[in-house]
Amino acid sequence: MKRTIFALFLAMGAQSAFAETITYDCAVRDRDGSGWVAPRYVFVVDPDHGVAETASNHNDFQKAKLKVDRKKRYRLDWRVELREFSGQQVRINYTARIDPTNNTVKLRGNWVNANFINKPSGQGSCTVIKK
Repeated sequence: MKRTIFALFLAMGAQSAFAETITYDCAVRDRDGSGWVAPRYVFVVDPDHGVAETASNHNDFQKAKLKVDRKKRYRLDWRVELREFSGQQVRINYTARIDPTNNTVKLRGNWVNANFINKPSGQGSCTVIKK
């Protein structure tokens, strides 16, 4: 919980680093309950300059690749290294698609160096913190 609150403060502080940013605070439901999808994500998006940042319970703020599709949805891609129960470090490529028309997010993950059966995924709703 402390990390989430800290992330929100960082998101607001990151506003000054971007020109026209939109900050989304998203509550995400993990589809299979495996824990690879965090319950909360913060996305800072600057569609005019094509830059974004993301933070969650799994990672502090880090840059994400941003693409805007023809329907004006935002696609963010980033990589996170997490520790598995056995102690092995695993890398996951995450992709989030934010729909600003209804403030929803869909999130998927792909394993880079692990061969697990289920791929992490989740979806949820977002609140725009500051526009």
